[in-house]
Amino acid sequence: MQFVVRGKTPDHLDRSIRIEAESAPQAEAIGWARGIFVTEVITMEEQTRRRSRAIQTLLANTWRWIAPRSTSVFGRTVTGAQSIGFLAAGTATWVLDLRVFHFV
Repeated sequence: MQFVVRGKTPDHLDRSIRIEAESAPQAEAIGWARGIFVTEVITMEEQTRRRSRAIQTLLANTWRWIAPRSTSVFGRTVTGAQSIGFLAAGTATWVLDLRVFHFV
């Protein structure tokens, strides 16, 4: 079974490693042997659930900040989906411009 072991190194850097082990205590022992001060041992399934919850929260918060229905551009009402599309297109254009001019 795969586990994610999180902790800190002796020089106070956060570390996260993926370990194949039979049990959580064995994964923790491997983490300690690799020089990590282990603070958390979770399964890969729990890691996947946490990431999906984080993405869901991000999308929900983004949806709250969408322009209200009364917003209009050039005399036409802009829907929520169009607002997201405009934000996504603007962000993509910005990222491509940064790459073209070698800022990133």
